[in-house]
Amino acid sequence: MDVGDFSPLYPIGVVKKLTALSERRLRYYEAAGLVHPQRTPGGQRLYSPADVELLKWIKELRDRGLGLQAVREVLARQQSGLSPREAVLAVAAWAADLEARDDDVKARFRPPAQTPPLYAQPRAEPEGWRGRERHHTGGEKK
Repeated sequence: MDVGDFSPLYPIGVVKKLTALSERRLRYYEAAGLVHPQRTPGGQRLYSPADVELLKWIKELRDRGLGLQAVREVLARQQSGLSPREAVLAVAAWAADLEARDDDVKARFRPPAQTPPLYAQPRAEPEGWRGRERHHTGGEKK
């Protein structure tokens, strides 16, 4: 951090309130490499206003149903110069392509429809058993 650079830095408790994300989720996004807060010499996380905006955008994408990998793709495409809308549309096309490929792979490896069930024939009961009760052939129970 440059001494001449004066922008507010927020501790995790403040960011939690600004983004409506839990502290656990904030740490998770850092561990996943989505956000990179600064650290004090004591190890406390300090988030810039840009980090807060990024976290709000990540939350919005997750709320819309995007998985973590799709969020990474959106952020990577934005860094390459696409607008947020263009990045989301590009990732939607990417996801549709992956889904089509997945369906194709599943169709190739689907077992034939004529495969008989594992237990096609009812199992015979052991001799001497009727239902759940056993026939006693000798004396009575004591």
